[in-house]
This record gives sequence, structure tokens and C-alpha cells, in this order.
Amino acid sequence: MEHAHKLLKDIWGFPSFRLSQAQVIERLIVDNQNALVLYPTGGGKSLTYQVPALCLPGLTLVISPLIALMKDQVDALVDRGVKAANLDSTLGAERSAWVKEEVVSGRLKLLYVAPERLNNEGFIAMMSHVKISLMAIDESHCISQWGASFRPEYLKVARFAEEMNVERVLCLTATATPSVAEDICKSFFIDSKKGVFRTPVYRPNLALQVRVAHTLDQKLDTLIPFLKSRTGPAIIYVTLQKQAEEVANHLRPHGLGPMVYHAGLGNEERARVQQQFMESEKGIVCATIAFGMGIDKANIRQVVHLFMPKTLENFSQEVGRAGRDGLPSTCLMFLSAPDIPILEGFCRGDTCNKRSIHLWLQEVALKTPDKDGTLSFNHYQQSREYDIRANILGLCYAQLELDYNYIRAVTPLYSQYDISSRTANGWRNVLGDNSEVAKTVKMYWSPRGSAYQIDVVNAAQRSGRDRVDLARKISDWELSGWVNTKASQVRARYKIVNTLPKEQEEIKNIAELMYKRMLEREEEGIVKLRRVIDFATDDECLAQGLASYFGDDTAIPNGLCGSCSFCQTGESISFESEAVVRLDPMKIKAILQACPERDDPHLLARMAFGVTSPRLTAGKWSTNHPLFGSMVSVNFHALVAAFDKECARAGYAKADIPLSTPASNKRPSSQSNSYAASSSGGVSPTNASAPDVTQSVNSIDRLVLEYLRSRGHKDAEKALHESLESSVDESVKTVSAEELIKSLAVYAQKPSRPGDNVLKESANVLQELTTMGNPPSIQNLIASLGTVGAEEILSVDPTDKEEGFRELEAWVEGSLDMYKPEFRPILFPIFCHFHLDLVQRGFKEAALRFYDTYSPSLAPMHHATLHHLSTLLLPSHVQNDDLAQRFKNEKYVIRMSRSGFSLLVGWLTEGIGGEASGAGEGFSGEKGKRGRAAIMRVVNNHLRFDVTSTSGTAVSPNAWEESTGLLSSLIPQTNASAIPNPHAFNASKGELKLGPAPISEELRAETERVIREQSVLDRDPNAQYDLQFLRPPAIPGVVSPTESDMPPHPPSFKTLDVQREVEKVRDARKRIRLEPSALSSVDLNSAQGGAARARGLPSICAYTLHDVGEGAPCCTFSPDITLMAAGFSESYIRLWSLKNEKLKTSSIKESGSLSKLQQKDTCTTRKLVGHSGPVYSLSFDPLGGSAMPPRYLLSASADATARLWSLDTMSNVVVFRGHQNPVWDVQWSPMGIYFATASRDRTARLWSTDRTSCLRIYAGHLSDVDCVRFHPNSLYLATGSSDWTARLWDVQRGACVRVFIGHQGSLSALAISPDGRYLASAGEDLAINLWDLGSGRRVKKMTGHTASVYSLSFSAESSMLVSGGADWTVRCWDVRSAGGPGKPRESTIIESTIARTLDGENNETSDLLATFPTKRTPVTNIHFTPRNLCLVAGNYLAPDSR
Repeated sequence: MEHAHKLLKDIWGFPSFRLSQAQVIERLIVDNQNALVLYPTGGGKSLTYQVPALCLPGLTLVISPLIALMKDQVDALVDRGVKAANLDSTLGAERSAWVKEEVVSGRLKLLYVAPERLNNEGFIAMMSHVKISLMAIDESHCISQWGASFRPEYLKVARFAEEMNVERVLCLTATATPSVAEDICKSFFIDSKKGVFRTPVYRPNLALQVRVAHTLDQKLDTLIPFLKSRTGPAIIYVTLQKQAEEVANHLRPHGLGPMVYHAGLGNEERARVQQQFMESEKGIVCATIAFGMGIDKANIRQVVHLFMPKTLENFSQEVGRAGRDGLPSTCLMFLSAPDIPILEGFCRGDTCNKRSIHLWLQEVALKTPDKDGTLSFNHYQQSREYDIRANILGLCYAQLELDYNYIRAVTPLYSQYDISSRTANGWRNVLGDNSEVAKTVKMYWSPRGSAYQIDVVNAAQRSGRDRVDLARKISDWELSGWVNTKASQVRARYKIVNTLPKEQEEIKNIAELMYKRMLEREEEGIVKLRRVIDFATDDECLAQGLASYFGDDTAIPNGLCGSCSFCQTGESISFESEAVVRLDPMKIKAILQACPERDDPHLLARMAFGVTSPRLTAGKWSTNHPLFGSMVSVNFHALVAAFDKECARAGYAKADIPLSTPASNKRPSSQSNSYAASSSGGVSPTNASAPDVTQSVNSIDRLVLEYLRSRGHKDAEKALHESLESSVDESVKTVSAEELIKSLAVYAQKPSRPGDNVLKESANVLQELTTMGNPPSIQNLIASLGTVGAEEILSVDPTDKEEGFRELEAWVEGSLDMYKPEFRPILFPIFCHFHLDLVQRGFKEAALRFYDTYSPSLAPMHHATLHHLSTLLLPSHVQNDDLAQRFKNEKYVIRMSRSGFSLLVGWLTEGIGGEASGAGEGFSGEKGKRGRAAIMRVVNNHLRFDVTSTSGTAVSPNAWEESTGLLSSLIPQTNASAIPNPHAFNASKGELKLGPAPISEELRAETERVIREQSVLDRDPNAQYDLQFLRPPAIPGVVSPTESDMPPHPPSFKTLDVQREVEKVRDARKRIRLEPSALSSVDLNSAQGGAARARGLPSICAYTLHDVGEGAPCCTFSPDITLMAAGFSESYIRLWSLKNEKLKTSSIKESGSLSKLQQKDTCTTRKLVGHSGPVYSLSFDPLGGSAMPPRYLLSASADATARLWSLDTMSNVVVFRGHQNPVWDVQWSPMGIYFATASRDRTARLWSTDRTSCLRIYAGHLSDVDCVRFHPNSLYLATGSSDWTARLWDVQRGACVRVFIGHQGSLSALAISPDGRYLASAGEDLAINLWDLGSGRRVKKMTGHTASVYSLSFSAESSMLVSGGADWTVRCWDVRSAGGPGKPRESTIIESTIARTLDGENNETSDLLATFPTKRTPVTNIHFTPRNLCLVAGNYLAPDSR
């Protein structure tokens, strides 16, 4: 085993074995015992025989079912330096001869062959001279007759192992039920207790989802958004070849670009598609089950069964191709009633005509044996003659062998050999071979081009010699290296074990039994199909159901995976599998005209259904015929029955026999007759006793019943049938207790308070009803009823909510302009509660109607939440959704002025101004009253009003949304008393130290000394004034930290620190001063306008990445502007030198500066590979500042790690693990020792470069932490989240000290001003908020972008903010202006045409100074240099990418 471990490390590069691989290998090479490995797809089965192959002395023979699979395995081994090869029919003569020579010489360690290769006489002869140390049998479940994929040729594997004295056998499979595993163990003498190694079928990273859809359009409505959300490649499985093309055509207009793969494509096209998919990062392929075997792609994120799989074995194997890298992946299966007949048809389509079985068996039983006592048959010819599919014919022979013990398969023969010269000397040896057998071969061969061809069966018959001798002579020539041979025209041979039946009656009886077994196998296929439906609809976890099917009942803790559709909803799928499609007489007639055969109704049914058969192919009635598959949705048995009638009329005659009229010798077909009766609506045992009500009803009702029956609407027909049968006295009406109490429940106002309902409380309802003087019988009835409140009953009517919201919206929009900004926020929470209530009470259609009617007006501000709510369609969705439960359990805070609140209360209680113009009754009507009551319930139970004494006109319109929302969970609670709003929380945290970080006096003195010396050397008299920049004036009102406040750092400074501080002084002196205010009072079209733009706007240098494939999520610039780095979705990082200097392309061992890497034989770019997922963020180390190039780079990735890269060696030096989900952002602290990460796991973390575990965890956000930024003095860390908030944390204590609430979407970008006073935040709500860090209040809101904002950066003086985003623009903002709604500007600079295209309304605020459009580049990074040059970068979108 020590050698095995060494091989694993040296050749495969793995540190250790996985799962039970080591135990399997030990059983093979130490215990010398056979074994069975049951690993899921992607579980590492191949290593369990590849490693032993290199440990054992002889050959390892691998039996694998697919040529493509063999080729991939062999190529991978050869790349690792392992001597491996495959031997199959695709190899040329020279390659085939080389492989055989390598096998015979013993140089080859692994040989891959298909099971059919074991029939090759030459192969068997060759292997008899070879020591086979190990035989590995892949897909070994095909050996078992109980398996869904039983293949008769696999039966010969066990016999081959015995005859070749194979030393040990390893069987491998991913899909084996307990009965199949037992069958495999019996076949290869494997100890079922010690020799079976299995791993759980359950894979926790796979989420199994099931959806019900009745049409392809419904499937596509779910599939398209599902695919658009993918994070990796996807496979869509379909049943038919034409479905693959059809689905792909539907997906292409949506920009998904799917590939197509099925057996009908040429070899080159299939290879191209497979290769393209393997190389893609987010490719989609629409394929039949022909695709996937041998696809070893680790990052497949979605496997979709758009049409149901036939068996759970197929399903398990196909979903097993997803998420092999262990990351979360989704497997979606659609249930659709119209798909089931197609799948059932494939199960039944294998069953041939009973007459065909009889004729075939007659040929086998009566055939004269060959000279060697065996029977030989050409299966291909028999398959065509009797129209029995090749796989079914093989099963029939296996049945004669296994069930009846008449024959036993022996080495097949090849009747035809092509012989060609290999070498000149070899050919002379062949011509000089004068043995009698050689003379016979040369006598009967005939030239075929440059080769010779011989039919050895014909030659043996004519010469009287044994065919085996002739074949052996040809094989000897090949093994001697003289010739190349290619055998063809295989004939299966069978040894007669017991005398075959000769009497017609006995042959007929056996044929009947075989046909019965064929029908049983057909039903087994149907049962397996039904088991798929049961699995998808059972009342249990889907993952548990799949594991139980494969005998692993304890794989999942508590039997719940937590991610499947059952675990998510708590409910099983409701599915009706019946979908009856009636026969189309016109299509029946057309098929009968197209195909003249009348001897086999199955032949005609297969043509109609679309199941190929040898005879259909020969007659050209198969896939290329327009009628082939024209009735694919009809029950296959019904088709057989219909065509059987026609064949019976024709006397079951073949096309070459004149069609005769039916005679008395017509074949009886009780089965067909029963089908005909059922398909034509005849009386069946299930409906024989049912009275025919249609005879006693009027003609109109009878027509309706017949229509419903003809269209297959069983439920509707049954309901009408029962209604017509019943004779209910219409004068008597019975109501349930629930209906009665609903009728009794009324809305009665209290005289003292008109807005209150006297019957509101549950306990009051019956009490009030009993005081109404009812008769005793009514009183007794009332007493028997349970307590209920009228409020609860009234809230059930969905129209009340629609009416109430319509009136509320009309009142808000009809209010004075001064009140609209504070009234509008109330619409959103009431809309959400109404929608959630409708869904939770089961009014799905009413909820959808309500959503479609009123959500558009709220979408501009709340599109993200509204989209989320639109996905909640079932009560269980509401119950299990975090956001929905927050709405239910938390108070939604609304901020209002006192006067505005008084107006709202007056409208709610009195209905003053309640009706809009032309609205009808308004609150005076009964419906209006109930609508107001519905609004009152939400206001009383779910809203909390923060009433301010400030006049509404004194508050900015944007300020009303600040401190509005579900705040209780967003605001950190520090003590027992709840903090009502973010302002109170921020005030409670006291004063922050926002001033610049202190510089030690030693460092300051050394910096001043260097500056003075440099000024003398440069003879620059003005340099003495640079010293003022080392001691910046204190900012009024801002507290600066002291040395003791700073995080731990080295006690002494280095030369690097001095150089950095010196360069800071130089940068400050040479900085371009930006004065945005210069643009406010100048006509930009005048002569002074150009000068004003130069003073007020920065120079912007843009870098665009082209041809980036799947995209580059991030890019960044080094502090000294010598390097740019970009992270790619393909999991790598690329560096560029912005000074066109060479970067070393190979690693060096000794450390050194970047200048050592600038050599002549290198290039200006470098690729860094190490992550196993897309790279989302990069950050250069800041230690050198602008004085020198950085030495380190940080990266964050979807693989949940952050990595530290050395720019000296261009290699990864440290991996930081701790997050459990993708890491979205990484940022160095200005000190350079620490860095922070942001992750999908809702935390930010603090790390240091000298340890791999995190120092602090900042937890409190309710959703992803999307971005992080350090304060310039390193004391604080800002985080932005998908919970719409930003927070400021004390870096050392890990406590939140500020919370910023005001965005209406996820935050995607943060920036802190260099002076430390302001925080800018931006996100998906298209707004940029500027916050004062000291108070925590919003300074202003800036709008103008028309798509998400990706990056923000302040100028060095903190006077300007530059933003970039998905709208392909860079925008400049005046930080110090008051802001507010902007006026249309004539021309500031070239404006973005995109803005005008995407948003016809001007929403730009007045602080937007200029917009710089790119052609088609979303701007993902903006970087201000210390001297105020602005650099931006992004990746170009091709025209078809947007």
C-alpha cells in the first residue's frame, strides 16, 4: 500500500485517497480478492483500478461500454505518463497493430475494450498469451438481468474472466439496486459483506427539484429564468432528438445560446459540441441521454430533465454529473402528463410481434449445426428479417441460454477478413507461407484495392477445411507483425447444450412463453417509469427517496436534506399522470397508405409512435419519413390495437403478397380486441354497469357530455354526469356551519366609534348574536358553533384588499404635492401585506391579479422586493420565506410629519376624501368600508409611525425614505430596550475618531530629513514648503486618534515607510486641484467653459478588456499605477504592466523586488492560477503607496477562499479559509498588515497576513455582505450588504458603531473620503447616498445612473466623487453641493445616449457634474491617484451580450 500511496502523489498529485478507495485497493493488491465498488458518479471509481494497475505486474483489462469514455480515460492517463491504450473499431490498422504489439510485449499496463471485443477470436487468442492481473468492469450493473440496463454481451465477461484465468476482478457501478448488487456478486464470486464498498448515494450539494408543467411553453417559462440565474454549465435532457432541436430554438432568442447533442448528429459535430461544452464556463447543451457518459466536468451547476427519465437509475446517473466539485448545484425535473405516453411507448416499443418470435425461434431450432457442432447466426440479418430490435434479439438468445438451457454462447466468428501488408518483408513471408491452411486462404481471397478480402465461412464450406483453422492462420500472420487485419460480418455462435425442440407445437409453446416474458419485461419498464413518478410525488424528501431506492435508507440525517422541493415546501407534488390523446383516423389512414405491410401491427404502430426498428429503417419508413412519430402522444397499445384491425382485414399479409379478404384462419387477438374496445369508447369491465344517463337527458346536455368525453375531460364529464343523475329538490338548500357563520357575520359599527366593528372580537360574535331574540332552534344552532370574529371572515374576501388599495392609492396621488413624498411610502408595506395575505389564504389568482395591477407603480423604488414577492405563490412559500416572515413579525416603520399623520388618520377613520374622481361609492359603499377595514388591520398590526414635529416642507423629499422600513432587525440591539431608529442607535455610540492616523515622531523626522536632502540635491528652493504636508491642519469637529488607539503594528519604521511618506508629500505638492464648484456658475458653452471644465473635472483614463470570454468580474490598479490586475470567471487572475515593462513569467526562489522580474526574455502580462471558482475581487498591498510597486496581491473567489499572491515569485503563498460561501470582496487595510473580506455567509472578517485564521468576525447583516472598505485611519471598517444597509464597525472591538439605512436595494459599492468624514454607498436602486460618518445621517441622495453602480472613488481633496456602473458610463458628482432635483442641462459634456434610451425621464440630481459614456463597457473599477488622475476599467460587452 505504501507504493500505492506514492503513485497517487507522484502521478495523480493527490495527497491521499478519498472515500474507501484505499480499502478497495488493499483488497485487490494485498488480499488478492475480487471486489464491487458502488460509488456515485464522480466519486473516483477510476482510481480504484488505475492505481492497482501500476502496482500489479501484469495487464489490467478494463471493460467499458462507450468508446468516447475509453478515449477520455486513456488520454488522461497518457498525459500523466501511464502506458495505456484502447482497442476499438475506430482505430486504424497501424494503431490497432501497435496496441496489440504493446499488449503482447507486456509494455502496456492498461487496456480499455468494449464488452463486444470479448467476442473477437483474434482478441481471445491474443489474450491467451497475456497475464491479466486485474480485470475492471465499468458499468457492471449491465450484467444483471434485474437491472434497467441489462446487456447480454456483459454475460460473457464472467465466462471470459474464468477462461482467461484472470487473477482478480473489480466491478464498478454508480447505479445498483440491492438486487442488482447481489446479482453482480454471484456472477464474480464477490463476498457480499467484505468485498462490497459503497458510499452514500446522497450528495448534500445537490438540490433535487420537481416542477409540474402541462405544456412545453409552461416548462420554458420556468426553464428560461432558471438558466439565466446559472453560475456554471447546464445540461438539459430531452427524450427525442427533435425535442433537443426544438428546445434549443426556443432558448436562443433569450440570449442563452444552447448547443445541441444527440445520436442523429455526425461524429464530428458531436465531438465539437462535447469539446465546446467541456471548455465552457457557463455553456448549455440540449441533449438526449446520448450525452453525458464520460463527461468529467466538475462545475456543472444545473441538470434539467425537461422530460422525465425512464428510470431512477438513469436519473441518478444523470443528476450525478452536477456539482462534482462539491459546490451547490440544482437538478430540476419536470413532470408532465403528456410526456408519459411517449416514455411508455419506448418501453412498449421494444416488444415485437408474437409471430416474429415464433418465426425466429423456428429458424434457430430447425437450423442444421455447423461442422463443429455449433449454430451460427448473423444477428443483423435476423433483426431485419423478423423486425426484432438488436438489443431485444440479444435478450431472446440470452433467454434460450439462461432460462431454457438449450444453448450456450461461445466465441463468435467473423466471416470476413480484410488483409493488408504491414511491411514488405512481412508480406513476402505471407506469400512464402506454403502450409496447407495458408494455401487455402490465398486461394479464396480476392483483391480489394491494395488489400485482400476473404469470407472464411464460404472458404471453409468450399474447401472442406475448418473455418477456425483459416481464422487462426490469419491471426498468426497479424501477431507475427506481417499483416494488418480487420474482421467484420460477425456471426454469433452457440454451443448446443440440450436438443432444441423440433415439433411445431413445442416451438409454438416456447415462443408463447418467451413472448410472455417479453411482456413482463415491458411491464417492468412501465413499473420503473411509474417508480420515477412515485419518487417525484411521494410524501418524503426526494434525496431520501432516491437513496432508499438504492438501498441506502440511513444516508440522510433525519431523512430530510433541506434543499429538495419537498423539504422547501413541506408538501409533496400534486400530479395527475393521465393525459388521454385520442386516435386520429386521418393519420391512421395516412400511415396505412405510406406503409403497405399488413403482417405486423407493431411495425405500423412503431412508425406512428416514432420508435425505430430494423424493418422500418430498411423500408425507409423511419426517422426521415414525415409520418414517423406523427402520433407520439397516443397510447402505444391503442395504436397496436387500431393497426391490428387493419392487419386482420388484410389477412396479416406482407406487401409482396396480394392482399386478401379476411378468412376463417385470421389470427385471433383477444388482447388487440380489448384495446380496440377501450379506445373506441366501448364497454369495459370498469364501466359495464354504469347507467347511460345520456339517454334520459335533453339533447344539449347529451352533446356536452359527448364533447367532454371526446376531449378527455374526465372530471368535468363525471361532475355533469352526477348532476344530471341527481334529482335534488331545489326548494331545499343545505349549508355548512362555516357557510352559516359567514352569512351571520356582519360589519356592525359601534355607535360611539363609527370606525370600530362591534363583532370584531371572536368572543363577542356569539354573545351579540344570542342577544338578538332568536327562536330556540336558532339559539341552539348558534351555541353549537365555535367562536369566530367577523374581522377574520371579512378578511377572506380578496376583493376587499383590491378595493382598499385602489382607494388608498387614489388618495395618495390626489393629495397635495407637499404631502405626496411622505404619503407614498405607506403604499409599499400595505401592498406587501395584502399580497402575502392573499397568497397565505390560498387566493393565488387574486394575488397574481393584485400584483399585476398595483406593483408597476411601486417598481421603480422596490423592484428587488417586488420580484421576490412575485415568486411566493403558495402558503408554504410564505411560511418558509425569511422576508415574508419579517413582514409578518416586524413593524414596518413609516416616518411622517405631524400634520401628514393627522390627515392620514382622518382619511382612515372618517373616509374624508376617500373616493377618487369617478370612483363610485367610495367609503360610503359596503365594499369601500371593508376595504378600509383591511387597510386598518395592516396599519394597526404591522405599521409603526415615527411622527416628527418638523414641518413636512422643511424635510427633503428623499429624507422620508430614510429610517423607513423593517428596521427592528436591521438596527443592532445593544440592551434590553429596543432602539427605535438608526439615528438613536448612532447617537448612542458616541463620538468617532475620524481624523488621520498618527505618524510617529521618529518617522516624521526622518521623512523631513530626506525631503530636505532631496531638495538640496534637486536644487529646488520650493521643496522646503513641502514639509507643511507632513503636518496637515486639524479638521474642525473631527477627533484624531492617538498612537495608542491604533491596531497593533511594528514598533519601528522601515525604509519603505519613509519612501512612502516622502512620496505622499510629493503627490500633495503636484496634485491637480479639482474645484467642482467652478462649474456651477459658468456657461459651459462659453469661452470660459473650457477653463472651468479643466478646473472642475478630472482627466479620465479608461482601460477596456476585450475578448474576456465568460467575463471579468473585477479589476484594480496598484497604488503606484504600474500594474493592473483583473479577475476572471474562468478562475484565474491576469496582471498587466501599465508601463509596458516586462514581468517575469517563471517563478524564482529568492525574494526580491519587482525590478528583478523586468527581464528581456519576459512579457508584460502574467497569469496567476490557483482559485477553483470565479475571482470576484482583487486588492494590491498599500505598503509602498505610490513610491514603489506592490509586492503582494489579495484575491477573493467563489471557492470561499481568499489568497495572497507574491508578485516577486508570481505565485500563491497563502490560502485563507474560514468563510463557508463565496467571498465577494477583499480589501487591504491602509496599514498594510490587515485585510478584510466580505462573503455570502452574511459576515465580514478581519485577517492578518501572518496567520491563516481570521482575527474578527463582523456579524449582524441579514444577507450577503457584498463590499468592504477601510477608513483611511484603519480604525473602522465599512460594510455594504444585500439587506440594503451599510454598517461601520470598530475594527478592533468588532462592534457596530454606525448603521446607515436608506437604500432600496442591495449595496454594490462603497467609498470613504480621504479626509475620513464621508461614506458614499451605491447599489441596485441606482442611487448614491452620501453619509456623514460622525452623525450617521445621510447628507444627500444623488441619482442619474440608469443601471447598477459598480464602483465609487473620491478625489484626493474629498471634493468630488466619481462613479461607474452597468450603464456604460462614468459620472462625476460634486460632493459639497446641496444636491436636490436637477434641471435639464443644455450641455456639460458628451452625454450618454444610453441614459436617454433607458430612461426617458430625467432623474439626475443637480450635483451631477458630467457624464462620460463608454461605447459598450460596464465600468467595474474606478481609481483616483493621489495626484487626481482618474483611472477606470471594465470589460467590453459584445453587441449580442447585453
